[in-house]
Amino acid sequence: MNPYFQKDRFTLYHGNSLEILPQLPADSFDMIYADPPYRLSNGGFTSESGRLVSVNKGGWDKSEGVEEDFKFHKKWISECRRLFCRAATEGGVESLRY
Repeated sequence: MNPYFQKDRFTLYHGNSLEILPQLPADSFDMIYADPPYRLSNGGFTSESGRLVSVNKGGWDKSEGVEEDFKFHKKWISECRRLFCRAATEGGVESLRY
């Protein structure tokens, strides 16, 4: 697996996190930036600048049901917890506790 971009102590991977994360060594990350599909594309609308706009982002963002969505999020979040350095998590990573 090759990094998408790398410079100094910064490495960026691009791809399916469920395929990439398990390949990385445990306790090796100080920070993880994640922008997963939130699976909110459900045919609905929201308000943006006073106008109704579709919330549909594409097929990749469609819900697969509450149970499957939960399994998906639990899987990638668990991998992130495994990857965080112990020192990075000693201050408390509340957003990764579920």
